[in-house]
Amino acid sequence: MKNIRSTLFALFAGLTMLMQPFHFESFAQEGVLKPQDDSVLTNKDPMKVTKKNPGDSSEMPLYKAPLRGAPAGRLSGGTRGADGKMPIFAFLAPRHTGLTLSEQPTLYWFSSEAAKCPVDLTILMGKEMKSILQIRIADETRAGFHPIHLADYGIRLQTGEVYQCFISMVTDPKHPSKDIISGGAIERIAYPKNFQKKLKETDIKRVQHVYAEEGLWYDAMNALCSRIDAAPHDSLLYKQRISLLRQGDLTETADYETEHGIPALHP
Repeated sequence: MKNIRSTLFALFAGLTMLMQPFHFESFAQEGVLKPQDDSVLTNKDPMKVTKKNPGDSSEMPLYKAPLRGAPAGRLSGGTRGADGKMPIFAFLAPRHTGLTLSEQPTLYWFSSEAAKCPVDLTILMGKEMKSILQIRIADETRAGFHPIHLADYGIRLQTGEVYQCFISMVTDPKHPSKDIISGGAIERIAYPKNFQKKLKETDIKRVQHVYAEEGLWYDAMNALCSRIDAAPHDSLLYKQRISLLRQGDLTETADYETEHGIPALHP
């Protein structure tokens, strides 16, 4: 089964580099790939203060997408429930190849609903799509944001190498084609000039801003999620995460967080 899944993931990763980003919708029920509908990407200006993106724009991190490297698509998964709504199952990656400084970064995934389905992680390396990790990371799907600590699995990213990371909700262990899959690309880069000095001089409350401005998506997201874990009642941190999600075009997750996740709005 692992070989079958590796082949499927390599195929999906190859397609994302040849096609426009697409939305992997209801593969478990419909078995089709559908183009991403840009009409759902509301609030194109991530700094604009609206009902869907509350908060003072001056307090929000500004993510500057990197100009370097090859673009890569993103897979986002979901299944339609009986009410016609689509639960969100998402690997938190931008549409392009996201960057990190860390040899063993912490990545994140999100599910809007719980399900009695295990979650697997697959990581492919380089242009050859070499499988370097296939492992179960959860025995069932829990609602919320979840970390993936690559250090827990002995994975060390090489500088300048692009990796494809996939999470899959296993709905039928005997039929990998029915997995609900979400994923994205990551590349480790060397520290920019004077960046370590800048980071040391930055107030801990604004570390996520520094990472975001440098185009380090995964480091900015990890900084925010870690701070939220440490201060779960700080509504500003939730608003900053929503802003970062929107800037990475993770609109559905951002909308869900806005409606359900900000303590000050939802006591």
